[in-house]
Formats: sequence, C-alpha cells, structure tokens
Amino acid sequence: MRFLLLVIFAATLILGAGVIRDVWSTLAPDETRPVPRDRALAARGRPLYRQHCADCHGPKLGGERQAPGGARPAPPHDAAGSTYEKPDAGLLALIRDGKGRMPAFGDTLDARQRRAVLAFIKRHWTSAQYQQQFVLSRAEWQERLDGTGADGGRP
Repeated sequence: MRFLLLVIFAATLILGAGVIRDVWSTLAPDETRPVPRDRALAARGRPLYRQHCADCHGPKLGGERQAPGGARPAPPHDAAGSTYEKPDAGLLALIRDGKGRMPAFGDTLDARQRRAVLAFIKRHWTSAQYQQQFVLSRAEWQERLDGTGADGGRP
C-alpha cells in the first residue's frame, strides 16, 4: 500500500510539474526568454516591421540619415547598426515602452508580435553578431531565473 501511495505521489509530482510548466509558458511573459533567429517567426515579424517600424528605421533596416527637426535619427537595425549589442529583454522593453521619438507599441503589438519583429531584425545580422547578442540575452535571462540580476534579485 505504501509503495502504491508513493507511486501515486511521484506521478502527481511529475504531472504537476508538466502542468506548471505548461501554465508558466502560457503566462510567463515571452519577453523573458531569448528570441530565436527563427525563419518562421521572422516571417511573421516582417509585415509588422514594415507597418510599424520601416517609416523611421527604413524598409531595409538601415535607419535614418537625418531626423525631422534636428532630432536624433532612428538607428539602423541591420548588421551596420549596434542593436545586436543589447540583450533581448532591453530591446523588447524598448519596443513595448518606446523612448524619445520612438512610440510605445505595448498597446499595439502583443508580446508574441514584438518577439516576431525582433526575430525579423535578427535575421539581418551576421552570424557573429547574432551569436554575440544571443550570449548577452541568455546570460541576462539566466540571471533573471537565478534572481541574481543587477537589482540583486529584488522584485
């Protein structure tokens, strides 16, 4: 009888962990995980980028040469830019919250759409740039999981 109860308990733990994982992947903000350089995801991001980003950052991601009124030009997101030097969480937050002349897209694009736009941008980087940026993003993600981020793990 004890063995049967132990087996039932173990099965409940295993199944419970699977349910928790599935619920977590649904509820956890997509913006906490690194964005892959996935072709299908980038394909979903292409029309979103063209609709929401291309006017300032250029249809080929080359940025602006000059901005209206002497403002800071929108930076390039292609291999000539420096977007790859920032981790995903920061880039996704920038898309969501905006900064300076860049509008916030948090109410316009959901988390999955923002990830798709970033995947589209990443497809324009060199492999070396993608690898460098992936290492940054993965390290930041791991710090968040471990609670050892720059804020010392405080909420």
